[in-house]
Amino acid sequence: MVPMVTQGAYVASKFASLGFSMVLRDELRGTDIGVSVLCPGTVATRLGVTAGEGEAKLLGKEMDVQVIERNSTLLAAGADPGKVGEQVVEAIRARQFMIVTHRERAPLVERVHAEQARAFSEFDGRHGVDATARMLASGIDLDQA
Repeated sequence: MVPMVTQGAYVASKFASLGFSMVLRDELRGTDIGVSVLCPGTVATRLGVTAGEGEAKLLGKEMDVQVIERNSTLLAAGADPGKVGEQVVEAIRARQFMIVTHRERAPLVERVHAEQARAFSEFDGRHGVDATARMLASGIDLDQA
């Protein structure tokens, strides 16, 4: 949900997962299938170790023990994975779409959205009009158009 320096592939996968989940939610609206997406903050898992092991194996090199220890220390201070699991089950049962685990992340997400909103508000329109966006904004169903 937010950019993180040196974590490009990870961030790209998270942005893609969120966008894909939003599309699925809309495509499955009106069915018995619900879509929820977990957007966790730091959770006390073994992710640092397992990711380090996987990366080392994939690249055919030794694990960077210092990075693993640093990440493990950070993760150890995270949320209890059992509590996060309970939260996820409750949210899915309530058909909640977006599941966040840490309110403290809100300012980071707000900064990203503010930058996007600013770009739209500052755009002067001199390069043309997006007819599809106008149709969507006016409530026209493109599948029926």
